[in-house]
Amino acid sequence: MTITPQDRKQPAEPRPQRPPIVVGVDGSPSSLVATEWAADEAIRQGSPLQLVYAYPANALHEPPTAPIGRRRAEMVFETVRERLVTPRYSGLTITTRAQQGAPRRVLRHIAGNAGMLVLGRQHTGRVAELVHLSTSVPAAAKDGAVPVTVVPMEGVPPQDPPFVVLGADGSARSKAAVAHAFAMAGSLGARLVAVTGIDAPEGYSEGRHLGERWGQLVEKAATQQAEILDAFRGMYPGVQVEAVVDERSPAQALGHYAAGADRVVIGGRGHGLLTGAFLGSVARAVLRDMPCPVTVVHAHGGEHDNGKGVDDDA
Repeated sequence: MTITPQDRKQPAEPRPQRPPIVVGVDGSPSSLVATEWAADEAIRQGSPLQLVYAYPANALHEPPTAPIGRRRAEMVFETVRERLVTPRYSGLTITTRAQQGAPRRVLRHIAGNAGMLVLGRQHTGRVAELVHLSTSVPAAAKDGAVPVTVVPMEGVPPQDPPFVVLGADGSARSKAAVAHAFAMAGSLGARLVAVTGIDAPEGYSEGRHLGERWGQLVEKAATQQAEILDAFRGMYPGVQVEAVVDERSPAQALGHYAAGADRVVIGGRGHGLLTGAFLGSVARAVLRDMPCPVTVVHAHGGEHDNGKGVDDDA
């Protein structure tokens, strides 16, 4: 029997490595909690984990800070490595990177090709800075943007079986968040709870004071929510979806359903990842108050609209 070149078994092509899960570390308890969450996420996604430490640049006429910053970075990395030396993370590839500069700028640069950026949130933390950072990470790929997950220092343990909460407003720009939430629920084997909260129009403290008009707003919200969910149900037939239209404000509604969730997924405002625009008041409240990790997903190019959404200022 003659074996031709075509018959010879070709070596299997190496599987492309998934983009890393990047986590900002500084040695604080909140960053260690975020690192463990990021490590779990990296294991689940089959991705490497990258630890990033930023140290300040020295001001003019001050002693150089680079050597001190690098030594501090190694101390932080060693602390994190010791925390992750368990059988649970035995197969996890971990890389480190220390860079001089403001944390926001450093993470913005390094996380450009990440699968996700993870940050810790302290109860008294600088929410505004986290919000600004979450909207300042550049596009991760030609057709997408980097999701940013903010992990609370303490929270309600996720329930078993798990569920994912989605803040959905039915707008075109929320499609990226909806797609991400469906994908997360599918990979976790979790139920998806899609929550649409309704803000009373300006000048009304409560929606019920609007009478018939309030009922129309609720009906419109339910219709828009159903349309955007139906667009993804067929792609994820195994995901059980619970659709909720809540007559509380978006932040209050999400907070009500978030207890015990694996995570909350919300959309980012407009072109936030490209322009550095701040998130709206609803997203700020969600990042500050949720008892579970919150993932902010920004719209892909061309999916923006002018409607108000879960991330808009009320």
